[in-house]
Amino acid sequence: MRKRYSEAQRRALFEEQERTGQALGVVAKRLGIGKATAYQWAQQNKRTASKATAVSKVSFARVVRAMPVSWLMVEVGQAAVRVPRDFDGEHLRRVVRVLTGEDLA
Repeated sequence: MRKRYSEAQRRALFEEQERTGQALGVVAKRLGIGKATAYQWAQQNKRTASKATAVSKVSFARVVRAMPVSWLMVEVGQAAVRVPRDFDGEHLRRVVRVLTGEDLA
């Protein structure tokens, strides 16, 4: 018989993984969620995000993980950009505008 998980468990998995930066399988095991299930959910999320991106123009960026060293990773649509912490903010905004197609001039 298949185990049923609640939407709250699914949300908790991704929130915990985002917060800790640990591998999805590690977080799933700690929360009592099957590793295969966790990766299946991640694939579903990725497909859903891809469909949403295809329908609407990407106009966002988010910090994926700030590292305790000298750089951070910024995700813009399907692109991931490694940025030094001392990178000029205005230049970063321009990079994001170019990656989202808002500044092609």
